[in-house]
Amino acid sequence: MSELAKLLKSKREEIGKTVKMVSQETKIRENSILIMDKGAFDEMPSYLHAYGFVKQYAEFLGYDYEMQIKPLFDTEYPKTGSKAFGVKNGDNGNSDSNGNNGYSQKVTPSDKVEFVEDTEEIVSNSNVVVIAVVIGLLIVGAISYYVFYSLKNVSSTIVVVGRDEPENMSIEYPSPTTNINTLLDETANGTRVPKTTGSELTSPVINTATTRGATAVNEVVPAPTPKRLIFGFKEEVWVKYQSDSLPAVEYFGLPGQSKAVYFIDNFTLDIGNAAGLSVTYGRQTLDQFGRSGVVRRGLKYRLENDKLVLEPKR
Repeated sequence: MSELAKLLKSKREEIGKTVKMVSQETKIRENSILIMDKGAFDEMPSYLHAYGFVKQYAEFLGYDYEMQIKPLFDTEYPKTGSKAFGVKNGDNGNSDSNGNNGYSQKVTPSDKVEFVEDTEEIVSNSNVVVIAVVIGLLIVGAISYYVFYSLKNVSSTIVVVGRDEPENMSIEYPSPTTNINTLLDETANGTRVPKTTGSELTSPVINTATTRGATAVNEVVPAPTPKRLIFGFKEEVWVKYQSDSLPAVEYFGLPGQSKAVYFIDNFTLDIGNAAGLSVTYGRQTLDQFGRSGVVRRGLKYRLENDKLVLEPKR
């Protein structure tokens, strides 16, 4: 064992430091410390590695590197003839014009050189962080894509209720002031009959005649007056509304919004989130459809003495 190796190892043992402890505190690998403890400096990757690790190891042990260690190091592992920085000129082992035994000396080591060998661990940790960030971004992107297209599909099948929307936006029938004559066609003999379109809004023509052969008199029964309902949305709620025998319409309302709809004789409700809807007819308000999150289907209401009455399910 070299004198320098004995000096380093004995000092380490004297201060009670194991190889593992020195490695943890200096960040020098245990294998490199063992190499220095036995003086096999030529097993280092290069002269620069040997110089830097010996200097760092010696100073950690409490030596004055310049005064106590460097003279021994220069004697046992001289820069001339060593693989100065591990950069070969050739593999023949012959000295070049500068006497470097096939290695080129690129840099003169500085007294300020400090070596930390745990670079692989740092790079590894950095790779883990990058991979985690990429996976996180992919997950966020997938969730955003799913939410976007889910909302897009929902909006294509229902009517979204806007805030402060004019009530006449949701009228399903003509207003009560509609002239009934605009809904009738005149036949060749002058009799007025319901038009083919919108016929459900008119009553049939009633023919009356005198008992003594008087000419027939055509009378037109006025169209029934549509009744107005106000949907109030207390929470986010989906409503499927069908008045009389007309096609069903779906609405999606947000808290604080309202919607006016119309019916003649009866209407049916399907409600998603039963606690979020109130229905007002005149001075009557219905809002006890169920708890939050409950779905109610097939709630059919009709008018009885000008009040909404729920028909029992058959």
